[in-house]
Amino acid sequence: MARPEGEFPVRLLCRVLEVSVSGYSAHLRPPDRWRAVIDELLRAHGRTRVRVRTTDSHHDHPIAPTLLARPCDLNGVALHRSWIGDITDIPTREGFLSLATV
Repeated sequence: MARPEGEFPVRLLCRVLEVSVSGYSAHLRPPDRWRAVIDELLRAHGRTRVRVRTTDSHHDHPIAPTLLARPCDLNGVALHRSWIGDITDIPTREGFLSLATV
């Protein structure tokens, strides 16, 4: 799906054409055979692709219990609701940007 820049939002085009936004984004990424070429070119120039791994699920540290089954009543405001969050690091030209969501 090619589009003139700025003509229509990607989400609208995907909805009309009945394709997922993630599928469209995957279509824009280079095929795996190109990734090998890109990695080879990066290595030739002394660079590597940045792969950040922030989660280590294979450890011997104690695991905290799941508390989602208990009700959280803040004066009747948040009864039977759970708040979740996540953090991630986004690579930029100036380093990494940490993003936290709730």
